[in-house]
Amino acid sequence: MADLALTILQPLIERLSSKIWRQLGLLCGLKGDLDNLKRTLEDINVVLYSAEQRAKTADRVRRWLWELKDVAYDVDDVLDDVQVEVLRRSSSSSNRPITAEVHDFFSSKNQIGFRFKIAKKIKEINARLNDIEEKKNRFNFPVSSYSEVSVTMEVTSSRERETFSHISEKEEFYGRDDDKKEVMTFLLEKDNDKQLSVLPIVGLGGVGKTTVAKMVFNDERIERQFEPLIWVCVLENFKLSKVIKKIIHNVKQKTYPRSEHENMQRELVKIIGGKRFLLVLDDVWDDGDLSRADQDLGWEALKSLLSCGGSGSKVIVTTRDHEVARITGTLNSHELKSLEFEDCWNLFCEGAFEKKSPSASWKEAIGKQIVQKCGGLPLAAKSLGALMGSKQVENDWVAIRDSEIWKIKEEDGVHILPELRLSYLHLPFHLKQCFVYCSLFPKDYVFVMEELIELWITEGFISSAGDAGSQMHPKDIGSRYFRILLRQSFFQETGLIRWGEYGEEIVEYTMHDLVHDLACFIAGPEFAFQGKLKREEPEKWRYLSIDLGGHLPELEGGEKINKISKARKLRSLISVSPKSEACYVEILSGLPYLRVLHLQKLKDKELITALQNTIPRLKHLRLLDLSNSLIGTLPEAITNLHNLQVLNLSYCGALRKLPRDMSKLTNLRILGIDEVRIYAMPSCLGRLSKLEKLPMFIIGREPGRTIAELQQLNMLRGDLTILGLAKVKDAEEAKMANLIAKTSLRRLGLGWEYDLSNSNVSESDSDEERGKSGNIIDRMNSLVRSCGRARFARIKEEEEAAPSRTDENTIKNHVLDSLQPPLYLEELSMESYDGTRFPSWMMRIELLSRYENLTRLCLGDIKRCKFLPPLGKLPRLKSLMIWGMPCLKQIGSEFYGDGRGGGVIFPSLVTLNISGCPNLTDWKEWLEPDLDRNGSRIAPSLHTVKISDCPNLTALPEWLELVPDMGTSGATYYRRRNAV
Repeated sequence: MADLALTILQPLIERLSSKIWRQLGLLCGLKGDLDNLKRTLEDINVVLYSAEQRAKTADRVRRWLWELKDVAYDVDDVLDDVQVEVLRRSSSSSNRPITAEVHDFFSSKNQIGFRFKIAKKIKEINARLNDIEEKKNRFNFPVSSYSEVSVTMEVTSSRERETFSHISEKEEFYGRDDDKKEVMTFLLEKDNDKQLSVLPIVGLGGVGKTTVAKMVFNDERIERQFEPLIWVCVLENFKLSKVIKKIIHNVKQKTYPRSEHENMQRELVKIIGGKRFLLVLDDVWDDGDLSRADQDLGWEALKSLLSCGGSGSKVIVTTRDHEVARITGTLNSHELKSLEFEDCWNLFCEGAFEKKSPSASWKEAIGKQIVQKCGGLPLAAKSLGALMGSKQVENDWVAIRDSEIWKIKEEDGVHILPELRLSYLHLPFHLKQCFVYCSLFPKDYVFVMEELIELWITEGFISSAGDAGSQMHPKDIGSRYFRILLRQSFFQETGLIRWGEYGEEIVEYTMHDLVHDLACFIAGPEFAFQGKLKREEPEKWRYLSIDLGGHLPELEGGEKINKISKARKLRSLISVSPKSEACYVEILSGLPYLRVLHLQKLKDKELITALQNTIPRLKHLRLLDLSNSLIGTLPEAITNLHNLQVLNLSYCGALRKLPRDMSKLTNLRILGIDEVRIYAMPSCLGRLSKLEKLPMFIIGREPGRTIAELQQLNMLRGDLTILGLAKVKDAEEAKMANLIAKTSLRRLGLGWEYDLSNSNVSESDSDEERGKSGNIIDRMNSLVRSCGRARFARIKEEEEAAPSRTDENTIKNHVLDSLQPPLYLEELSMESYDGTRFPSWMMRIELLSRYENLTRLCLGDIKRCKFLPPLGKLPRLKSLMIWGMPCLKQIGSEFYGDGRGGGVIFPSLVTLNISGCPNLTDWKEWLEPDLDRNGSRIAPSLHTVKISDCPNLTALPEWLELVPDMGTSGATYYRRRNAV
């Protein structure tokens, strides 16, 4: 398939039409060549949709499209060459307009060589395009009316249904009740006296083997009978060591380090020995290792190890291969049949109509004819149902029913479901590009939507100008794209949710292996991944994913490296292996146009040092991901990567400082420094006006590092923790942070103390330490502790006239008054504040109640405040943590809101935690005359209360309905009765 040329040409035409490139053509004497280039691209562009349609059945047209894509990539590379040089020259004089820099660049005698080099490349490209246009004329493509507007309309049609989500859990299980019952009988009633029993579930791809396994795996009866429950996706290559490692990881929830095979076996025996466990081995294939005679590495070896479990331990194996079932099973296989027509029809209806019956009779008639073609496969029915849901015209339904796709046979031995091909062909072009990009990742890869969207943006698949002329943020557009693909079953939820650094839910997604097969089948020669490294030409590669530490029978390591080194036009290099290999340096040195470099978990310090010298030479780089690596420093030369948009250094525990001149990276959008404990921020970060992610900002006193650097960073999204607020000199300086204008912030932490020089911070952090920070509040606590909880206030620098204590308090109070957060904030943490009162935006009910989205609040180490804000008036506050308030003596009516405004007090509060208030003696009742003594007017949703280290608090208000938890020593815990 080669139908992605439209998505490449359209941005090029827009780029050449821009004012800067028209001016550039005049200044460098290339106006004629650039105009010819643009005109030729426009002439070709108007026939691309027709060409794409013909390419489905005509190899010559397919090859022509590949040639066009190749030259389009080269055009983009040449334009990038010029842009990078202009950015490099303009970085030294940032106050000058870019047009002046362009003029200087092309008029300088030192640039004559570069100028002629660019001119030569453009002339060569024009010659290639002329040849392509001649071929186009011979094909006699009709000019297509299929425009970008129609593409956008198709997306809009899909968007209107996004809120209905993808197929629900109940709907996915149509027609599988009998299958579930039979498998449950095996698990609960059969062979309970045997040490180990294995039931294979066999069936076609897409028939629902994994679904049935999940149905039983998540049944409450199973959870009561087995411990532990282990799920391992084996995939195509059965490797005993990998399977053992996955089992260990599944049980212990942490990655097992590289170790000797014997050590891993001992660890496996240790964690399951004597326990009645359930193990699901999903998607098992026999590539030779499963059935090998060597008893130490095949299935018999794994079975022998698993036999150490308790009596009644069970294993379920899902597979398409009857031979795998024969090798593994101790019982006869459970063969999963195709769904009955009625069940398939119900699945189709859920996607097509969102109800059980269609609104038009012709839809039912044609729909049933389409379902007949699904062969009883639920994946096919779901996919086609989602596709037809966006089609409202009868002719569209007829066209899909009668499509030639149904007649296509297997190609190159690859079986691609025609239902999935149809769903793909009816995607808009830009969604096709996003989907095919996923072929770079291996089967069973766990996708996180936000991470994938960031790659799409960096690759240029999502326009920063927005969608259909709107001003939507690219991430919001990407989210829509992803959810359309999710709804049409190109992605599916794993059912697992993990927690991010700030307490946010991170939903994990995968691709069904048949969908992944489709993406790999469609991917043109510009996409290279494990299975294609041998048969494709590296000169055509533009996107590459590699696993240098993995097992590749088709290529030996040296041959693989040599082949990759020839891919000089490569744009993206994504490592899907955590293993570090010295050959990365050799490979990178020959990739001048690399835009995306994704190398995580680098542990080899010699390799890291070599990479530090290599990476700064990748002048086109836009995304650099070195997260979870043992990096101690970054080279200053990295600030010459003027195109860099994403720099991810998160969880690089040994990193203590960032390059000094990072303000030169004017295109930087993402600076990932989560859990990175640096000493100070680089100077003048306020110049990075495009910055969207900055998890932490450390305030300094010197110019360029004050809080004023945040003034222009109003595009910040997500979370921000500001540390060292004690260094803000006055309210005017605090106002310059302009926090209230940062409307896309959702989590904000304010910390007054930060000094790593006196803290006991280790040079590297383990994964376990990293996982302790579940949200921004916990993260603030962690940072405060790591920097020394024992008040790391230093002796202040001598000043000419030290202010009086009263003046100092006034300044601190006014500083916090000037740090009013944006109104859409969801989480707020304040730590180590030593002013005498809370700010007006917290104390005045009419201001505080405007924070309607605030759900979590932490007030910690508040040294001198005597009264709490009217927090009872926060309408959506769910979690409240108050700790370390030595001056708090009484909780009175001010805490509830003084009875003003009526309504319920703490209407949404679920968790309340108060600790470390040694002088708190009195907690007043709420004395409103019409108080409902059953507590319905105060905190009706309150579930858990924890009060500790408040030794002088002798009485609590009745509305808390508390009882002491006598089982806990060292603190006083309470739990609300009759919790909702």
